[in-house]
Amino acid sequence: MSRLLQIPQIPEPGQLVDVRRRRYVVLDITQSTLPPDLLSSHSFQAQHQVTLSSVEDDALGEELQVIWEIEPGAATIEKTPLPQPIGFDTPQRLDTFLNAVRWGASSSAEVKAIQAPFRSGIGKRRAVWQTCQEIQALQDWAAPAIQYCRALEFELKRRLYHPCASLYPSGGAGFTLGTIIFAYQERDEKAKAAQIWNILTSHITHSGSNPAESEQLVQRMDAKDIKGKPNTLAHGEPITREVASALREIVIGDRNKLDISYWLIEHIDVI
Repeated sequence: MSRLLQIPQIPEPGQLVDVRRRRYVVLDITQSTLPPDLLSSHSFQAQHQVTLSSVEDDALGEELQVIWEIEPGAATIEKTPLPQPIGFDTPQRLDTFLNAVRWGASSSAEVKAIQAPFRSGIGKRRAVWQTCQEIQALQDWAAPAIQYCRALEFELKRRLYHPCASLYPSGGAGFTLGTIIFAYQERDEKAKAAQIWNILTSHITHSGSNPAESEQLVQRMDAKDIKGKPNTLAHGEPITREVASALREIVIGDRNKLDISYWLIEHIDVI
């Protein structure tokens, strides 16, 4: 007789779990009404569909549904008690903590500010850029360049996806830089692309902005292959300062020349 595989503990609603190397909170659990497969080596128990919501900063609120018993690597995060206090922090340490709280609160409340993963904001990316400029012998500018791609993707999700997430078709790799390019390129050929594009333009119009202007920005993203930049930067050859500077100009621009990120914060509010 074959040995039964170990079944991961069924989580509870509200519990944190690790799925596909990312952290989620459990929203709902639905037990299958089908009879157990007696020939299966997994278990004689019914399977469970678990609805999850991401708590990662770069995918906050994105939902995922898995069959818990057959999801590879799925694991619950056990509740742990709060640590016992052993003394008082120094004034310097407390001041550092309070500054971090103020930074997080201001970046969450300010809808006209550009956000980036881990609630850092684009100002920190400028600091990284300035630091790299001060390193005379820097050979690879991929590190500061990729941060602008991540900031842009986060802003697109924050302003174009999260306000109407339930309207978008499910499946695929989620809402990424490539999603907008796919919708633009294939909107006349594929129904899914047309649906995504219609949702985007409708949301932009509802925000009081001109869809024609947004289409010009998408054309620019397509022409500059923005969707392929993160993988190229992370896994390709060393990036020169000139290449990184060109990418920075496309993503950030300035108030005299509104490029992608500035256009987003000027024309589409966070709901």
